[in-house]
Amino acid sequence: MKDVWMRLTAKLPATLAALSMLAIAIGGIGLVGAVALYAGYRPIEGDAGVEMNVPVTGVMVGLYFLMFIVFGGLIIKGKTFGHSGLVLTNVILALITVTVVKSGALWLAVPMGLLALVSLALCFHPDSMNWYKTKFQER
Repeated sequence: MKDVWMRLTAKLPATLAALSMLAIAIGGIGLVGAVALYAGYRPIEGDAGVEMNVPVTGVMVGLYFLMFIVFGGLIIKGKTFGHSGLVLTNVILALITVTVVKSGALWLAVPMGLLALVSLALCFHPDSMNWYKTKFQER
């Protein structure tokens, strides 16, 4: 497995290889979590006034996490769009983290915030940016 990963990411800087691996892991965990949470969703007592279209919300959350996997895969294929997409998805994750902090669920906000921060640091690392500039200029 390690040999396959090394072969796939041989042309990438280490920061982008780590970013793509992290993105695929975040996407996989988030996708499984979204399916598990929304498939077994039951309204909380006392929230009768809250209306939520559970299937649509579940699909949207699942698609959001699927994008992490897609963009991580695009980086492995050498596409700059994967890098740009991960910047956007991680900025959104950082904004979601702010909402989670305001809700008082620090147990969830801390790992989310750390993942967003580490991912954005990898996105904007000088090696990642040099790869991005080089790939973009090749067009």
